[in-house]
Amino acid sequence: MLIVLDELGEYLRKVQQMDGRDQLAAFMKALFTAVETTPNAAVVYTLAVQAGGKSVDAFAAENEFLASAMLELESVSGRKATILNPTKDDETAKVIRRRIFSRIDDDRAAEVIGAYKALWNTHRDSLSEEGRRPSATEEFLLSYPFHPDMLDTLTSKTANGD
Repeated sequence: MLIVLDELGEYLRKVQQMDGRDQLAAFMKALFTAVETTPNAAVVYTLAVQAGGKSVDAFAAENEFLASAMLELESVSGRKATILNPTKDDETAKVIRRRIFSRIDDDRAAEVIGAYKALWNTHRDSLSEEGRRPSATEEFLLSYPFHPDMLDTLTSKTANGD
């Protein structure tokens, strides 16, 4: 199970209007505790903060509050966090695969990727130049069972410009 909480700072602004700032931290603690005790589960959340905890986007105050709250939650709950640097291409897929799946069926991966490759070859003229890149099959093999474009979207959403 993968739980993705994208743009958490934006959500915090919405719940603040309902006096929910402290409730969000309590919710996150409960969520982390539940996921920690659930096999093959992971939480991925995005905060637009730079190294050092500073944020410069429209939700800077919310993102900085959440970054601080997440550090406190880690120390209080003792949960294990992996902070991803979305600029390292292979890190995201490896971490998410390890957290969610106990094993990946390599035979099934080859079968699925082969089917995608056949579709890509059949519809080559309909694909963008990026979609026709020679490395697509290898990228899919490294990210399977996730499509590499899905991981590219995830990492671009979590990139903080460092």
